[in-house]
Amino acid sequence: MNPRLKKQVKTLLTISVILLLLFTTHVIVANYNTFTETNRFYSEAPEINIEDLDPGDILFARNNYITSFIPGYWTHTAIFAGFDEEGQGWVIESKRGTGVEKNKIEQFLSRYHVAVAKVKGLSRYTKLRILAFAESKVGLDFNIKYFGKEIDSNSYYCSEVVWAAYKNKAKIDLDTNPGWSFKYLGAVAPQEIFEFPGLEISQLRKPRILRFIWKPGRMPRSVSTHFPPRKNLIIGTLLIP
Repeated sequence: MNPRLKKQVKTLLTISVILLLLFTTHVIVANYNTFTETNRFYSEAPEINIEDLDPGDILFARNNYITSFIPGYWTHTAIFAGFDEEGQGWVIESKRGTGVEKNKIEQFLSRYHVAVAKVKGLSRYTKLRILAFAESKVGLDFNIKYFGKEIDSNSYYCSEVVWAAYKNKAKIDLDTNPGWSFKYLGAVAPQEIFEFPGLEISQLRKPRILRFIWKPGRMPRSVSTHFPPRKNLIIGTLLIP
């Protein structure tokens, strides 16, 4: 290689490394500040029960195992899908590996600690339209296109589903940093939705779970959640507010 060209390549590589280090430092500092502020705000928010949720409410979730990869305090988000005829609560979320799906809220709560956001000023009709949009996306794939977001797509990441539903049916842009930024790139992160000024934030109180087994003719007894399956046993779960 020509010595002059070799020197130019070396200079470019050095500049690239320096810029990458500056960018990484900026993101780490910004993420730490966001984490501290959000954690303080969340811990002071009022608590509500599962029964207080409305269809279309936004759920923010945090999982400590994946915080390094997603900017902000919140690492996941979903839409509450309401209660069925048996009183079972459901959420719609997009997860890596499974895509957009509808899951029981107890399953959702077992994975995260959760905050609830109610968008101020929305009618029940509008919330149901938002929910219908999200439900129409169930079965679609998960994507990792963190450089952008789309309302109509054949795949969605978690916060993209929430953003698209509200943008399409309520004409509300929940992305507090639209466009491109060093911290959030071109996507809409859960943290950006959480910082939307028109939200009423609460902590979601998790119900206590009592698991028991019962053999006909004997009194029920509580047991550990891990036990081998046995015949003639009825296994139950009680949710205690």
